[in-house]
Amino acid sequence: MQLRDIQQAFADLLLNSTQINDHPLFSTKSQVLFERVEIYRNNRAAIWSNTLGNAFPVLRRLVGNEFFSYLAQEYGLAFPSTTGNLNLFGERFAEFLLHEKSVSSYPYFSSIAELEWLLHLAYYERDQEVLGIAEFLSTSADDPGGFCLKVHPTLHFFSSEYAAVDIFYAHQYAVVPELQVSITTPCYAIVHRPQWKSLVTRVSEIDFLILQALSSGNTLETSIEVGLKRDANFPIAASLQSWFDAGFFVGACCKD
Repeated sequence: MQLRDIQQAFADLLLNSTQINDHPLFSTKSQVLFERVEIYRNNRAAIWSNTLGNAFPVLRRLVGNEFFSYLAQEYGLAFPSTTGNLNLFGERFAEFLLHEKSVSSYPYFSSIAELEWLLHLAYYERDQEVLGIAEFLSTSADDPGGFCLKVHPTLHFFSSEYAAVDIFYAHQYAVVPELQVSITTPCYAIVHRPQWKSLVTRVSEIDFLILQALSSGNTLETSIEVGLKRDANFPIAASLQSWFDAGFFVGACCKD
């Protein structure tokens, strides 16, 4: 057998949990081989469960450790890892949960996983100095509306038809408080890491749309117009201050 075939056969052996009778790779007796391979299988199962558990702690708390371990094994079989970087192992977990029959009664699980994955990604993004509002105003002179704002590299947009942000917040406490909104309450949030810790900042739908417009390279004036079309009384000054205070931006430039 070629080395590649041997490696593939051994991988198949680890992923197949059925009893071993005879295997062309080994001369060991079946029972001894089974016991030895089980050690590798258990290690693989633990790695999958622990890796996903580190990336999705709220989801693990929602379903419990035992069932989460089951989901991790099913996910690993459905979406085999294509890289040696375990930090990327859970990139399709939200997609998996969306179609997993065992959690079909909990459609919001996929949204929770999506939110937690964005937090996971933000944690590993590169650091960058944030732009303060005073610095921006001094740079933009008399025409701040004509400037484009560069969003922080850790910033991600999250929206859901479910109350995923409220569920996420509730599970940060030792004793989970009763949810104060309906599960089917839509939510909007910005996931970012202005310093060392990834954060979820809840925003309004209009805030969300304006920030999306800014992230697409539109000027501040054009982006704000997106919000004013939805609400002519949108508090522009207060929102700008809150965005800069949160560390959403890292630079500004005048659009020619």
